[in-house]
Amino acid sequence: ENGVKSPLLVEAITAFNPPRPPESVGAKKKHRMLRWERRPEDVEVDLNNYRKTVQRTRQELHKAEAEYNRLETIDAHLRWNFMYHLNLMNEEYTRLNEEISTVQQECVKAADLLTSRTRSRGAGKGSYA
Repeated sequence: ENGVKSPLLVEAITAFNPPRPPESVGAKKKHRMLRWERRPEDVEVDLNNYRKTVQRTRQELHKAEAEYNRLETIDAHLRWNFMYHLNLMNEEYTRLNEEISTVQQECVKAADLLTSRTRSRGAGKGSYA
């Protein structure tokens, strides 16, 4: 009504249909069941192959997770190192600015003393040229 949408109102629904292995498709499943009825000894062979496939897939998953964790650890270490150096550089920048300010003030005082001792024609006490 007033242009504000309710977070409880669902406007659209999208179905997610993930890819399935070819063995899970209806026709293949039916064919496999018929084959198993004709040759029952194939059941154990197929199930052993399936177990090996699942085991190999799990090993690959664990390997990928371990690699991901290793990369996350390296990322955290590099980020910490970068932030530490950034903080050190900021501290150094602050100290250098303070030191430059002090040196600049000393230069102004020295220039003021210099102009007061040796005045050139037409130059006043406040002139640094």
